[in-house]
Amino acid sequence: MPAELAPPAIGPLLRLRLLEGVEPPGPAAALVRRGGAVEVLRGDLAQVLEATARASRVELAWPLELHRDLGGEAIGLPMDLAARQEALGLLGAGVLVGVVDTGIDWTHPDFMGRDGRHRVAWLLDLSLGERVGAHPGVEVYGGALWSAAELTEALAGERVVPSRDRVGHGTHVAGVIGGLGEGFAAGVAPEVDFIVVKANQGEQFAFTEADVLDGVSFILERAEDAGRPVVINLSLGGHMGPHDGGSDLERRLGELLSARPGRALVASAGNSGAEDVHASGFLTGEVERLPIVVPSYERGDGAASEAYVDLWYTAGEPVRASLIAPDGRRLERIEEGDAAMLGGRGESLLAVSHEAETDTYPGLRQILVVLREPDVGALEAGGYVLELEGGRGRFDAWIALRGAFGARFGGFIDPNTRITVPGTSPAAISVGAWVSRSSWPSRSGGVPTLEVTLGAPAVFSGTGPTRDQRPKPDVLAPGLFVLSALSAAADPRVNPGSFYGAASRAGVDPVLEGGLYASSQGTSAASPFVAGLAALLLEQDPTRDVEAIRDIVRASSQRVEVGASRFWHPKAGFGLIDVEAALALGRGERGAGAPSATRSDVGLSLDVLHPEADQGVRVFVVPRGEGGAPLPPGWSVAVEAEFEQGEAVVEAAERLGEHVAAVRVRPGTARGVGRVRVSVDGVALESSPQLNIIASPEELGGEGPPSEVSSRDHACAAVWGEPRGGGGWVWLVLLGVLKWRR
Repeated sequence: MPAELAPPAIGPLLRLRLLEGVEPPGPAAALVRRGGAVEVLRGDLAQVLEATARASRVELAWPLELHRDLGGEAIGLPMDLAARQEALGLLGAGVLVGVVDTGIDWTHPDFMGRDGRHRVAWLLDLSLGERVGAHPGVEVYGGALWSAAELTEALAGERVVPSRDRVGHGTHVAGVIGGLGEGFAAGVAPEVDFIVVKANQGEQFAFTEADVLDGVSFILERAEDAGRPVVINLSLGGHMGPHDGGSDLERRLGELLSARPGRALVASAGNSGAEDVHASGFLTGEVERLPIVVPSYERGDGAASEAYVDLWYTAGEPVRASLIAPDGRRLERIEEGDAAMLGGRGESLLAVSHEAETDTYPGLRQILVVLREPDVGALEAGGYVLELEGGRGRFDAWIALRGAFGARFGGFIDPNTRITVPGTSPAAISVGAWVSRSSWPSRSGGVPTLEVTLGAPAVFSGTGPTRDQRPKPDVLAPGLFVLSALSAAADPRVNPGSFYGAASRAGVDPVLEGGLYASSQGTSAASPFVAGLAALLLEQDPTRDVEAIRDIVRASSQRVEVGASRFWHPKAGFGLIDVEAALALGRGERGAGAPSATRSDVGLSLDVLHPEADQGVRVFVVPRGEGGAPLPPGWSVAVEAEFEQGEAVVEAAERLGEHVAAVRVRPGTARGVGRVRVSVDGVALESSPQLNIIASPEELGGEGPPSEVSSRDHACAAVWGEPRGGGGWVWLVLLGVLKWRR
């Protein structure tokens, strides 16, 4: 179908595929929005187009990537199971945990119950064909399904189950959540049962949104049939979407999980915290030039690689987009509703799609840029420039896929809002990584050690807040050198292509003596700690929904100092989780008496604001008693904002849960250095954070952006387009260039 005949509702990726004249290999999967609801549709490209001609929006399912012990002690979790049972009284019994990931090593002893029962209640492998007639009445979404009874038979040699976790990621995640820890530290909730969906096709490290949604739906259906509460862990994500919870993936997750008793979703914050993948600034009616850098590189083997830049701007005056290549080739002044490309089959491809406003994203427009390698050779290195002509208001852009060549932004760099989708979803508890370990005992002998700052957020951990100033990530959990179950098929000695392989190639053995456990890092390893805690909170009260669990986890967290902040911070969320404190708060153990002026917490979503930032900032407040425990509901919050010039607009307080309040402050006429002062029930709180509303760096003394990743760095980079250093660290892949000691 020619591009000019495509239905007007067609989404950006689908439109580009049509312009390109190449259909996706095999069946296509799309997320289709009809009348406000999102559904997954599968078929070839022609079938998708025909079936969705009257849809309000259609997009091919975007890829999502993996976000690839002392940790338990750091979060208040006794290592010995008997001590844990005595101290906490909860181990996750009766709760199901769904893991949508790379599968699980179902032969690993960590996933057998202490009573000999297999704890993987269901294993659905979407990479294998359906076992027709094996489980009548159960929707398997085209995959192969086995029950706990069948897995037990396979362990006894009475059945063959070909599903393997050759990547190893899913097994590691499941072990953190609830591994038994034979001769080792157990997972957070070692008596939960698992529902595992292997959602990566083949042995890839990536997933599609459609397969993830199918996996989530399967888990919820099985939990509903069993009448049991369920937590779902998604240690994966991507940067496609406006990062405000409004993507079709996140909307569908919200439909399935928000305000549903006995259901919770936990998602990792992503590992982009040290990568220049987010740019932001303000359109002023003139031409703004956003640099996209493709470094010099050597083309590897395999199919042509692509990078995507996904830009969103506030609708207003018309905007025209142009893309200029290093050799001077140009795609000129592409207006809303249009798309253009340079290059063709076999050649390098430059493409721009400028989406018109839709009901799905009211008030926003989307510009998608694609840079693709030729079939042979490398993409031209250098500075590509996306020009934005006209318009008024804020824009945000993310490098959604970096390609094998590692594309990054060269200006307007914003170190905040690097959290990945679906971690920005209102239905998810989003988790960043905290450094609890710098070494581990390797089976190869010695103790590999990395020079890191213990007790701090990991440098790679994805940053918040969301584009609409919600507090994401919610919390931190251990995410560096986390020791957990190793899939036998992912041991790097037998499978160098597993996700442990990069460390092994760098000369570091991540596997512990005995070969049952291995070290990994990333927010993927942090998220399952919180999934396990959510399971304990559901065991404590199976009627809780994700909002109630999130509120408890936020309010009970340990404060982490980052720069001048000791409360909410874009890198740290509300702090490091505390299992014992969370369960105590879940039992109703709250503070008493009047609010404490010194123990109550106040924080800002950002501390530097542009005068035209209509989203403003949000002030987060947790009132506490003299002992430090959160106060019970019934308190009221008042906020005043004082500035050198003019007045800010302070909106009414809103509750983010029983224990957390938020107040939005918009710039109004305010300028310069300001203070935010908070009182609870008439008690003035000691914490009064500084908020700067400035239009140029000279207003803060003429200094350029500081080297430290901070909110101020965000504002300076976003407003004035100051470039910051290289592309950051590609975590795990570049372990070999870091300093190791043996």
